[in-house]
Amino acid sequence: MIGPSMGLLALLALAAHWLFEEPTPLSAPRWLAIAGIGIAPLTLSNVLWDKAARAGFTSTIAGIAYLTPIGSLALLAIFGVATVTWGAVAGAVLVVMGAVAASGVLTKPQAESDE
Repeated sequence: MIGPSMGLLALLALAAHWLFEEPTPLSAPRWLAIAGIGIAPLTLSNVLWDKAARAGFTSTIAGIAYLTPIGSLALLAIFGVATVTWGAVAGAVLVVMGAVAASGVLTKPQAESDE
């Protein structure tokens, strides 16, 4: 059921794009960047989601989901297609802090008491 729903949403988004946005010609580096952010970070995140789900680390999945756009922005910046603003850096820091907090890496194991 998810596949057809996502396909319908993609078609609606494309229709909204054609209706409400000005067309923008894209250069070859921008097309490569679009392909790159669609392939590299999303493929990596899907692999990590699968590993986290199979290992039982379901709290990690949310962190991975929020880290994916940061990876995309980093790739765009590395290849000179986008600029990173201070707001994006602040957001990335908050996302990383949230992902670390959700993963439970910083929590201390509870010591067993001998009562």
